[in-house]
Amino acid sequence: MQRLFVLIAQMKENAELVSISALQEKGFGKEVFDKVIVVEFGGEAAAFDAFHPEGYVIEGRCVPISKLGHEHT
Repeated sequence: MQRLFVLIAQMKENAELVSISALQEKGFGKEVFDKVIVVEFGGEAAAFDAFHPEGYVIEGRCVPISKLGHEHT
């Protein structure tokens, strides 16, 4: 995952668009995309650095972070 963070920082520095397809072109595969969400914002003012959900809705059920298995963390 550290490689992903470094690459995204480099892409931002080079004014490259970060997208699933761009990351695929850089060699990332299913194991990363199973744990990554790429969000596109309409403008810099709308962007945020991170979010911290209290849980997820999985298969129609709200599951608190504390109850998630390793496949979701």
